[in-house]
Amino acid sequence: MKQSLVVLFCLSVLTWAVLGAPNSIRKSCCMNFSPKPPRIGRILKHEIQDSDGRCRFDAVVFYTVNGKRICSKRNDEKVEDLLTKLAQRKQGR
Repeated sequence: MKQSLVVLFCLSVLTWAVLGAPNSIRKSCCMNFSPKPPRIGRILKHEIQDSDGRCRFDAVVFYTVNGKRICSKRNDEKVEDLLTKLAQRKQGR
């Protein structure tokens, strides 16, 4: 009886530790979105975030020249236009 209580207690502590630990993958996902995308001249690079199980939302993450990380909704018309301009700018180099 005492052994089963000790095992149950250890499993409970282990479960609590695993579930309570910060999730680095989730922290890197966009959870809030900027109301407008950054200006094209301020963007260093961008990446696409898919809602593939790790992250909950489709987004575009822009990294600016002053070190900011700005999340924008991928299906926003302004964001799509900005991505088109960025692709054109990259081809022009």
